Amino acid sequence: MPSGKKNDENNRAKQRSPPSSSQKKKYNQKKSAPRPSLAEQRRKRAPIFQHEHVKANIFEEENGDDYLCLLCPGFSFAFKNIRKHLVSKGHVQNADDDPDFLPLYANLLSKGASIDSKLEAKRDKESFLAFIQLCVALNLSTRQISKLAKGLKTLFQGFKLGFLIKANFEESSIASRIDCFGKYYLEKLKAELANTKYSSSIDNAKISNKNVCGVKVRFLKDYPKSQATQVPKIELESKVIGVKYLSQRSDGETLLKVLDEKVFSLDKLIKKNLVGITSDGASAMVGPVCGVISLLKKELSGQYLFSLQDPCHLINLVIKNSLHLLPDEIQDFIDSRHHHFLSPQRTAGSKLKLKQ
Repeated sequence: MPSGKKNDENNRAKQRSPPSSSQKKKYNQKKSAPRPSLAEQRRKRAPIFQHEHVKANIFEEENGDDYLCLLCPGFSFAFKNIRKHLVSKGHVQNADDDPDFLPLYANLLSKGASIDSKLEAKRDKESFLAFIQLCVALNLSTRQISKLAKGLKTLFQGFKLGFLIKANFEESSIASRIDCFGKYYLEKLKAELANTKYSSSIDNAKISNKNVCGVKVRFLKDYPKSQATQVPKIELESKVIGVKYLSQRSDGETLLKVLDEKVFSLDKLIKKNLVGITSDGASAMVGPVCGVISLLKKELSGQYLFSLQDPCHLINLVIKNSLHLLPDEIQDFIDSRHHHFLSPQRTAGSKLKLKQ
C-alpha cells in the first residue's frame, strides 16, 4: 500500500478516536456557560468601548441593563446614554486629570454627542432647590445650610458620596456612630488640656424638671501654617466637656465632684493646668465656705486660680430685674422682639444684612 494512503488512514483514525476526559470537561464547561446575547456582543464591540478611558471607568452593572462610572459614584445610565454621560459637566470635571479623556472628549463633541445644556441646567436647578427645601424643612439656618453644602461638595470631589446609597441611616445606627465620635473627641480634648493652660465654667439649670450641670473649658490653640491656612494663627477654643444629672443635691461639694468626674479624672496634668474658673453668683458657686470655687482653691493650695463671676450672666440678671420697673407695653414689645429673633433663620438673616 502506498505510504500516502497509510498516512491518510492514520489521520482519520486519530480524528475518530474518543475525546479525553480533559477535552470532555472543557466541552461541558463551554456548553453550560450562558452565551451572551447579540445585544451584549454588539455593545462590547462598540467603538466607544475601545477607548482606554471608557475601559478603565465604565462598567456594566450586575443586572446587565445599566452601566456605572467609577469617577461619578451614585450615577447609573443605559448603554445609549454612555456618550451623554461622558460629556456631562460632572464627568468632565472628575476626569480632568486623565490624559486619555481629553482626546475622547474632543472626538465626542465633534460628533455632536453633547447633551442639551438647557436641560442639564434645569436639572441642576431642580436638585439645588430640592436640597434647600429639605434643609429649610429641618429648620437649618443659612449658615448651617452653607456649611453642609460645602462639606458635601468636598466629599463629592473626593469621590466619597457612595455611602449615601450603601449606608444605613436608621436612628439607632446614627446614635452609635455619634457615641464613637464622642469618645474620639474626648480623647483629643484630654490631650489638649494636658498640654495647655485652660479655664473652666460650670453651671446648672432645670431642664424638664431635671437638675442638669454642664461643664465647659476654654483654651488657646495654635494653628500652624498649612495649605488651608497660609498664615499661622491662634484661636480661642470653647468646648463642652461634660454634662451631669444631679439627683438630689446641687451644693458646692456635689459640683466639685462633677468637676473631678468630668474633667480632672481624665489626666493628672489636667488639674494642674487649670488657671481660671467662671460661674454665676449662686452660693453653691461663690460661697466663702462651701462654694465650689472656695473648695477648689483649698484643694489646689499654692496653685494660681483666677475666679470670675460670669459678666454676661450678671448683666442678664440686671436687665431681667430692671424690666419690672418698665411699663407693661414696653415689656410686651421686648418679649415680642425676643421671640422673633429666637429663629435661627431670622438671626442669620439679620447678621447678613448687618454685614452688607
